Amino acid sequence: GLEADCCELLPSAKALFVCSFTPNLGAQLHLFRLKGLDRPEPAWALPILSEKEGVCTRAVCIKCGPNFCAIGLQDGRTVLLRLPPAGNREFIVASHHESSITSLARAGDVLFAGDASGGIARIHVPHVLATGASFTPMMKYNGDDMGIVSMEVEDDLLVVSMTTRHLIIKGAVSCEAQTVTENLPNDASNSFTYTEGLPRLDVRWLGSKPHAGVMTASLARKFPGAVVARPGGRMWIANAWEG
Repeated sequence: GLEADCCELLPSAKALFVCSFTPNLGAQLHLFRLKGLDRPEPAWALPILSEKEGVCTRAVCIKCGPNFCAIGLQDGRTVLLRLPPAGNREFIVASHHESSITSLARAGDVLFAGDASGGIARIHVPHVLATGASFTPMMKYNGDDMGIVSMEVEDDLLVVSMTTRHLIIKGAVSCEAQTVTENLPNDASNSFTYTEGLPRLDVRWLGSKPHAGVMTASLARKFPGAVVARPGGRMWIANAWEG
C-alpha cells in the first residue's frame, strides 16, 4: 500500500529500495531484503528525516561506490544518505538552492537537482563525498513563476520540464563547452543566468511557445528525440538535437 516515488534495486546491499510519500507524514524509506526470486522480505521502514532535519520533497538512489540516497528538501538542500542507513545516520549536503527541491535526476556519478525557482544544480557525487563541498545551481531562470517540474537525462542530454516550457541542455553531464549557434528561434541561453566559469552549454527550448498546465517531457531512447506532452491530450516528438 505504498505510494512510491522511486523504486531501486540495490545489488550490493541485496535489498530493494522504495521511497514513498505518505500524506501528512512526509517521506519514508523502505528497504526490503531479497531472497532469490522469492517475495522480498520486509526489513525495516523508517522516516528518512525528522521534522527537525527537514521536509523531504524528492528522493532518488545513486550507485556511487556504496549506495547513496539523494534527498531533496523543502528548504532547498540536496543531501546524501548512505544505504543501508546505520543507527547514526549522517547526511552530507550536496547542494544549496534558494527554494525547495522539486526534481532530481541522475546519470552515473552526476546528479541534477532542480528547484521551484528554475535553478538547476549539477552535482558530481564523488567530489562531494571526497571533499564535503556542496554545489550551487549552475544556471537559474531569469523570470518569475518558472519552476522545475521534472528532469530526465540520457547520454549527454538533459531534458527539463518547467512550469510552462520544456528545455533541452546539451553537454549537461560532461559539462563540456558546446558549439552554440546564436539567435536561433528556440535559443534559450539568454533566459538564464549561469555560474561564472561554467563552459558554454547549448540550451534550447522544446517548442516555440509556452503552454498552459503542468506538462512533462521524456527522452526517447531509440532515437535522439524527446516526447513532449501538450495540451488537449496531444504529444509531440521533437528532435532533441535541434529542439
